[in-house]
Amino acid sequence: MSESDLNLDTIIRSSNIFWGDKNKRDKFNEFIKNKTDIKISNLTKGIIALDSSKLYINVKNISIHMNKLTENEIENNILKGLEKDDRGRYLYNIMNDIYLLFDKEELLSYISNTRKKIDVDIDMEYGCDADNAGIFVDQK
Repeated sequence: MSESDLNLDTIIRSSNIFWGDKNKRDKFNEFIKNKTDIKISNLTKGIIALDSSKLYINVKNISIHMNKLTENEIENNILKGLEKDDRGRYLYNIMNDIYLLFDKEELLSYISNTRKKIDVDIDMEYGCDADNAGIFVDQK
């Protein structure tokens, strides 16, 4: 990789690269020492090395919306995993491991007033300003 004409300053790879081969892993860690190192879980067979000066990202617009959780979202994502006492009340951690008992309607109201869903929409363009911005190295 170091013989490339590109300034390979960004590495995208699996966190398990060269697992089980200490010698290769040590050489690789030396190679990436002063580079941006991005670990992703779905890249399993190789390494992508990029020249970040050849890439661009243009953010055109960002919009942020804060919304209340729907009753369905609260029931499916929060209540479903909570413990109940023998009277069917929910044991809910309100903060710092302080648990209180709530009837279902009380808890729905409490969560609706204290937890929000944040939606972030980003309108952007991205691409490459050159025919070659990086290389893919197969891990063999």
